Amino acid sequence: MLVQIFSNKKPDKILAYTHGLFAATSIALLLFQVLRGADDKLVNLLMFVFVALIGFYMLYREFYSKQAKQSTSKKSQVPKSVVIVHAISALVAFVLLVIGYF
Repeated sequence: MLVQIFSNKKPDKILAYTHGLFAATSIALLLFQVLRGADDKLVNLLMFVFVALIGFYMLYREFYSKQAKQSTSKKSQVPKSVVIVHAISALVAFVLLVIGYF
């Protein structure tokens, strides 16, 4: 999706939904760990929730906003800076999660 957005194309809707489904499942599993007493994972959970909120914003802006519905162009409606923040935040959260397991 990153390549599609930086190529000034709309990302594939099915790919976006699949990405979101995997992310939501991962957040639910992390929440389950925190609720079972893994307090050291709480920071990771909060970071991933932050990343997910940015993802929801991008999904709304790309496919469901009034601007996106009226647009007939196949150009992405999401600012590239938001995409970069989303990607870097997700990468940092994932690396910290992996480091926490070791």
